[in-house]
Amino acid sequence: MKKRLEIFLLLYVPVMILSEVMSFLYKGSSLREMQLGSDGYLDFNISLLLVLILAYLKNIVVAGWLLSESKRGGAKKYLWAVFGLFAGLWGVAFYLLTQLFEDQPRPKGRMKSDAQEEGLGLT
Repeated sequence: MKKRLEIFLLLYVPVMILSEVMSFLYKGSSLREMQLGSDGYLDFNISLLLVLILAYLKNIVVAGWLLSESKRGGAKKYLWAVFGLFAGLWGVAFYLLTQLFEDQPRPKGRMKSDAQEEGLGLT
């Protein structure tokens, strides 16, 4: 799991840096350049479109990683991919937590409720 998490970070960090740099460069000029056009609609320039795509690209990377990772783990791959698309890094955190709890060994022996179901009289 450690190696696969490193691969995710190698994919995610450059996209995150690029997104943050583009967002920083765009912040100063965004409000001044957006004006109402002659048709009454807002005119967006190409840099705004690029910033929006790069901002959402982080979630696309997360969704792709969760899709490939959940195929290996036998989980519901499309559910995790959609969750990662909307939740971003929270999706990765929840996926890793569920994998951590699923990998823990189950307690051996009978549980109290199992003994009661069989009528052994344990209370």
